[in-house]
Amino acid sequence: MQYTTRGGWSAELSRIDRRDLDALVVAAPSPPLRTVESWGGVVEQLPIYDDPKYQAQLLAHKINLQHSQTLIIAGGLQLPAAKRLEAETLRKIVPSRDLTVEAVALRYLLQDDDRNAIIAHILYLSTVTDRGIKEAITRFNYSWRDKPLDTFGVGMSHGRRGQLAVDFRAAVRSGLTWSQFCDLPGYEQSMHVAYWLLEDRLNYLLQVH
Repeated sequence: MQYTTRGGWSAELSRIDRRDLDALVVAAPSPPLRTVESWGGVVEQLPIYDDPKYQAQLLAHKINLQHSQTLIIAGGLQLPAAKRLEAETLRKIVPSRDLTVEAVALRYLLQDDDRNAIIAHILYLSTVTDRGIKEAITRFNYSWRDKPLDTFGVGMSHGRRGQLAVDFRAAVRSGLTWSQFCDLPGYEQSMHVAYWLLEDRLNYLLQVH
């Protein structure tokens, strides 16, 4: 798909492999603990969030994550010749020498709104997104008492699945291997997730009413 920036130049956007993004999901550094004795002689281990070493590690983790995400997402950006030349020139002077030409353009040549829009489009083409799920919910058109099904709440639970687990579960329930699921366009991945979210909600409402 094509995206035209506010500056009037067009970039070609394509999907990336969501598994590259999934691989970046690693635990952040843990804060150190201090032993505290509370009322009644109960001893607890409490995190020290303001520890300077921990704060430095956490900042480095966030910077490295953002850097890696930029490199991966930039793989879905194809620049016009003039902008590619501009990015190649700029690449020679930017601090991060390992940035690709596309990553330099994504980080330094785009205004914030264009950058955010391009990232959102590439993610939409590549993985499960809120936009993809909302579009699928609209197309599936589930309802309860003549109102959109997603406007009705379901019972509370102490358990919660992470987003990767939600996606993986949708793949399994649809009879797909994880590789098959990941090879689908992002909006189709979103359709599978949205379908099972709606089915679970409808089944819950059918049971309690």
